[in-house]
Amino acid sequence: MKTSHGIEIHPGQLGLSFSGGADSAVLLYILLSTVTDTLHLYSFYAEKKAHIAEPITDRVLKKCIELTSNSNVVHHKEYIKEQTPMLVHTLLQSYIKRDSLSKMYNGISKFPPDTVIDQFKEQIKFDDPYVYQRRKASAVYDLYFGENLSFYRPLANMDKKDVADLYRQLDLESNLFPLTRSCETVSSPDQHCGQCFWCEERHWGFGHLE
Repeated sequence: MKTSHGIEIHPGQLGLSFSGGADSAVLLYILLSTVTDTLHLYSFYAEKKAHIAEPITDRVLKKCIELTSNSNVVHHKEYIKEQTPMLVHTLLQSYIKRDSLSKMYNGISKFPPDTVIDQFKEQIKFDDPYVYQRRKASAVYDLYFGENLSFYRPLANMDKKDVADLYRQLDLESNLFPLTRSCETVSSPDQHCGQCFWCEERHWGFGHLE
């Protein structure tokens, strides 16, 4: 089954890699609006940032439950020393087997065009293999997820402007979006620094940070 926005809702037990950012938040809303089986959420908190990241996921989940009237969710929280894409991928793979999931949803979206990124205050290095893969035009995140059919990335070919359009279509820009956070550098769950790449991308896509 596909939603009116072209996102496939797979049968069986579903999981979502959930950070509390704009991308995973809108997927959470769509899934809770659609699925009837228990939805499994997987959040990862780096040791030094757990006090910032955890309140964000908690409040976004609470709002999505309120908006959809669906509380059939199990929120799995993993506290790790340092969060890396490879570690997250390894853990998610193990959870797919452990929890008998048919699909693990991931909210990764496409980077803005290079001509846009080149105008951001903070440049992202090309020599980082994770970032390079994200900057590819296809943005399918092959570096860590490859062709693993257990993972589903419905936003992989959508950039932040497309994600912002999805928020507006679902009437979520004023009530859900402000609760999400993209910034990687702030010391509070209620702030965006406005200077890092992730803030620049968010502002480029939505036209505002909050």
